[in-house]
Amino acid sequence: MYKIIAIALAISACVHAAELPTASAESQGFDSNKLASLLKMIASEGWAVDSLLLMRNGKVVLDSYFYPYAPEQLHDMRSVTKSVVSTLLGISLQQNKLRSLKQPVLPFYPAQARKERDAAKKKLTLAHLLDMRSGLQWNEWPYTPDSTIYQMYRSANQQQFVIGQPLTSKPGSEFSYNGGNTNLLSGVIEQAWGTPMAQVAEKQLFGKLGIKEYRWASDAQGHTIGEATLRLKPHDMARLGHLAG
Repeated sequence: MYKIIAIALAISACVHAAELPTASAESQGFDSNKLASLLKMIASEGWAVDSLLLMRNGKVVLDSYFYPYAPEQLHDMRSVTKSVVSTLLGISLQQNKLRSLKQPVLPFYPAQARKERDAAKKKLTLAHLLDMRSGLQWNEWPYTPDSTIYQMYRSANQQQFVIGQPLTSKPGSEFSYNGGNTNLLSGVIEQAWGTPMAQVAEKQLFGKLGIKEYRWASDAQGHTIGEATLRLKPHDMARLGHLAG
């Protein structure tokens, strides 16, 4: 998890990016004939692939799109959104907006803290949310009206819904994939900076990488949704991937 701190430090040295540099496939150790065969297979087999962008050593060697998708379209990144949230958490720590991953979560949600009676939940930390070991009761799959994540989206207050879930295990003891965890982290980042997380991303991450256009949904309270909903262009997603690499 501490790799996010190194990424945050790297961002501080970034400048506004121009177009991504390109190179021939062979110059970066790829066989262009095999890449061409791959593209033909994707098209002929009807695979559900929207676009394919391949980079090595910071250079684009393959950049292909399948109808009706195009380079300038914003693409739904689904749970890759969570990786952006974790990066913003690292930036918040590096900029001293947050003290530590060991900070307890409940103080960021005082309404729940005031009525919480479970002593174990008071030990829930940012690190537990980050590594999906919060212990909060959750059912991510299948995505049906019975699943917790579906209920979260139908709730009047998504963040309050998540933090109000009871514990089914001690925080830090068991891994359980929980999109609600990153919604809570979004609220923490928002409070740390005093502005919605999407605006933090725009100023502290996207702008420094040269990402000028994006869409990121908010809940009914105006909080940036942390578990998904971020939309980026493929080249801008590559900028983030190259940074993390």
